[in-house]
Amino acid sequence: MKDLSKEELVSVFVLSAIKILKADKENDSIYESHINEIISRLSAGEEAVKKVAELEKEVERLSQWKTQMLIVESSWDVQAIGKLLNLKWGDNIRKNIEPEIQKLKQQAAAGQRAVEKYNELISHVETKHPNETRHETAIRYIIEKERKADQQSKEAGNG
Repeated sequence: MKDLSKEELVSVFVLSAIKILKADKENDSIYESHINEIISRLSAGEEAVKKVAELEKEVERLSQWKTQMLIVESSWDVQAIGKLLNLKWGDNIRKNIEPEIQKLKQQAAAGQRAVEKYNELISHVETKHPNETRHETAIRYIIEKERKADQQSKEAGNG
């Protein structure tokens, strides 16, 4: 049996109503009852047609949403993200993305603090020596100072 269009559905209701009216014309109370039933069925049919139209619109909206989501999903490689996060086979990649991003943000913040401390240390090197960077000069100063401290400690222990 084929699906009926909205117009065909209304036509079926009207034809049914006419048949019922012709069959029971002799008895007025039955006639009136049938008219009320026909009106009720037609109203229900109209409501059904409206509901079907609403559902068709919703299906179209969901179909467009699905198409958009498939475009988004195809634009990133989920497996590559899982590999970058060092996840094991079978781990839920989506559930692990946010916690891993939080870890990376914490590591980046710690790295930024280390860079700030390093820059502070290097900024105290006022005189950089020729052919050296401030970094190299700072290392040389620290090594020289440590050697002197070790030497003085040894001399104090022997003296």
